Amino acid sequence: MDFIKAFLVFSSMAVLAACAGSGSNTEPAVAQEPVKTISLNKFVCPEDQSYIRGEGIGNSADEALVLAQRQIANRIQSTVESSSNLKRVQSEDDKGREAVSSSYEVNSLVYSRLENAQAARQVGKVEADGRVGVVACMSIEHAMAPFRNDYIGGSVDVITKGAIFENEKHPLTRLAAFDSAKVSYAKMVAAREVMDMFHYKTYENNTVNVDSIYKNLVEVYRDFRSHYAFYYNAGNGGEGERAIFGRLSQKYHVVAGECQGGVLLAVNATEPDCKDGSFGTTCSSMLTLTGSSCGGESYFVQKTMVKGTGKYGRDEAIGRLVQNIADGEWFTLWTKVLDQWNVK
Repeated sequence: MDFIKAFLVFSSMAVLAACAGSGSNTEPAVAQEPVKTISLNKFVCPEDQSYIRGEGIGNSADEALVLAQRQIANRIQSTVESSSNLKRVQSEDDKGREAVSSSYEVNSLVYSRLENAQAARQVGKVEADGRVGVVACMSIEHAMAPFRNDYIGGSVDVITKGAIFENEKHPLTRLAAFDSAKVSYAKMVAAREVMDMFHYKTYENNTVNVDSIYKNLVEVYRDFRSHYAFYYNAGNGGEGERAIFGRLSQKYHVVAGECQGGVLLAVNATEPDCKDGSFGTTCSSMLTLTGSSCGGESYFVQKTMVKGTGKYGRDEAIGRLVQNIADGEWFTLWTKVLDQWNVK
């Protein structure tokens, strides 16, 4: 019994001593002060007109302002991307009619930075713990300025290039004018769609109906396309000429008959000029391709010398010559010219 009492007394004393030691050596925990956050909600844009608001927090006022401007740009971009898909294809429908649509991608209309960032006006600033918060506002008038410029520039180009297409006669000039007008119209339509999303209607002050002008241009172009082709008025050409046009017809659509608009092709292969040498007989012929308007205006002239060699005489050499005309490398040089005139 004495042993049990002594053990209980000793245990109680040990517990008390441990508790006392623990309390005397440990500092009480101190709550950490929460990090201050910068609130910018109190700063609002003026009410005199529509604005796009942006916030930015950085290590300096300049950095914060740039971030606020970037947020404005991102809001323009997100609105455009969520409201409309401007990625379309310029093509023809199943009846061969030109589809008036936009190939101007939305990514070329919106910016990681604003073209006129200086127009984003700072309306509030807060500094806390070495950080700066800034609120900037940009009016819809300023935000839409780049799009309005695209609209006006596209409209002017459609009108100008449309007039060139209708008044000029040279096919390449007309084709270049239409291609430029097509791109400009797509650019104009895309810019207009963006402005419509932001209910910005200032562009409507334009009294010229560019849509009607472009629609008429497409009709005129369609008529031009319906008659445009490579024409060949087949005559009594020799074997060399027939070989040339056989080669051309493999790559291009060539219409045999009266020229109705486009390029009138004519070919000539001179009579073989044969000479005997130490390696046999070599025959050569000058090939000429000319392209002109139906009325006779010259567009281009291509000349190429082709040869054929035969060990056993003239007949073999001429046979090789005709074969080289039919599948020789000269055709690669001619296609560089013809491709420029080929309307696809």
